[in-house]
Amino acid sequence: MAPEIQPPSHHFSPEQRALLYEDALYTVLHRLGHPEPNHVTEASELLRYLQEKPIFCLKATVKQAKGILGKDVSGFSDPYCLLGIEQGVGVPGGSPGSRHRQKAVVRHTIPEEETHRTQVITQTLNPVWDETFILY
Repeated sequence: MAPEIQPPSHHFSPEQRALLYEDALYTVLHRLGHPEPNHVTEASELLRYLQEKPIFCLKATVKQAKGILGKDVSGFSDPYCLLGIEQGVGVPGGSPGSRHRQKAVVRHTIPEEETHRTQVITQTLNPVWDETFILY
C-alpha cells in the first residue's frame, strides 16, 4: 500500500489557488478518458503533479506618468497603460535582440486577451493610476 500524499503545510494565495484549480480542471477535462504515456491515473499522482508544477506570475503596479505628449486638439491626452508578458523574450530560443522600438509594443506583440489595461484618465499629461495587476 502506497503512503498517502499529504497537502503542503503552507497556504496558497487566492491567485495561486486559482492557478492550481485551473490546472487541475484542465487536466480533468482534457486528460480524463484519453490515456497517454504520461497519463495521470490516480488522485495521488494528480496531487503530486499539482504540488510540483511551478507557479509563475508577475505582480505589477502602474503608478503614474509625467509629461506625456498631448494628442488631442485641446493639447491634452486621454492616456492609459497596457501591460502584458511577451512570450519567448529572455528565454532560450527567444529573440530579445530582434525587437525594435515602437509606440504600442504591447498592442502589437501580445494577443489582446492576454493584455491588461489601466483606466483611461481623461484630459491630462500627468496621469496617476496606482493600479495593480497580476500577470500570468
